[in-house]
Amino acid sequence: MIDSHIQQLLGRDEVNIDLNEIAAYLNDQVVLVTGAGGSIGSELSRQISRFSPQKVILLGRGEHSIYEIDLDCRSHFPNATYVPCIADIRDVNRMRQVFDEYRPQVVFHTAAHKHVDLIEPFPEEVVRNNIVGTRTVSTLAHESNTNRFVMISTDK
Repeated sequence: MIDSHIQQLLGRDEVNIDLNEIAAYLNDQVVLVTGAGGSIGSELSRQISRFSPQKVILLGRGEHSIYEIDLDCRSHFPNATYVPCIADIRDVNRMRQVFDEYRPQVVFHTAAHKHVDLIEPFPEEVVRNNIVGTRTVSTLAHESNTNRFVMISTDK
């Protein structure tokens, strides 16, 4: 009964996640999470940590938010390796440094302006961040032969 209500609310069938499949492509991999300090990126970083990645690169513009997620992940998953990384996805040269240094095998791209009512008066910022930044990250992932690129956000 509840399942049918959830499907009606979503307007689509429920998506079943295969945790074994996820574990298979995260285990012992270098994983980059852009926007790791944000609401989506921070939760994703915690979830990724469950699957024994070799290293998780926690990338974001905000020093405080990256500091917080780094501390949180280390306290809950002390055996994992985390690299806090302050960088702007719009900065091609800085992002190239990140890809060259860490060679991520999996990229979860969550960085984006998502609060529409707040950012709506600044469309040029949305374009620079959500479109240009996404192009930068996806291009570098491709050039670096990243195995898997996962874009998280309906705002992009």
